[in-house]
Amino acid sequence: MSLFSKLFGKKETSENKVVNLSDIMHYQQIYMKGVEYGSQGNFSKAMECFQELIRLQPQGATGYEGIGMVYQEQKKYSQAIEAFQKAIELKPDRASAYTNLGNLYYMQGKQQEGITMWEKAVQLGDEKAKTNLNKYKSSSSQSNEDSVDEDKIYEVMRKIYGDNFDRREIDAARKKLGI
Repeated sequence: MSLFSKLFGKKETSENKVVNLSDIMHYQQIYMKGVEYGSQGNFSKAMECFQELIRLQPQGATGYEGIGMVYQEQKKYSQAIEAFQKAIELKPDRASAYTNLGNLYYMQGKQQEGITMWEKAVQLGDEKAKTNLNKYKSSSSQSNEDSVDEDKIYEVMRKIYGDNFDRREIDAARKKLGI
């Protein structure tokens, strides 16, 4: 797979074989700035970077996936889901988009949707998704022995908090309580 294909999410052809190295470097710099801003919590700047990627390459998935990550960090889960789905729509073989969408579903207590996305990512060769799936299967077999029905807890939390529910908050509280 060419660098062009990896960056822009489409097969390199004689018609789109633009690209000189400076175009690719510019695209990568914008992406890295977006990631850096996001990791610093500067979500508005990160969003600007990822929107610029979409402007530069409307058919690429990278910008949409970045936007999904920003929305996820802001707990704007509906928008994050839409962004990840758009990335998948544009580039159905983008394993990381499936993994990120699976992570988001799992965080919200939507285990089956998360598993489905992780399984697709694993089919596409994503090791992170494979790790997540194995952790889930391991914890699932343990939780079957527990008396508390995890799915019911998460369903109630989703009803209370709606799309702003984040499974990690419940997991952290349970860890502190030792349950």
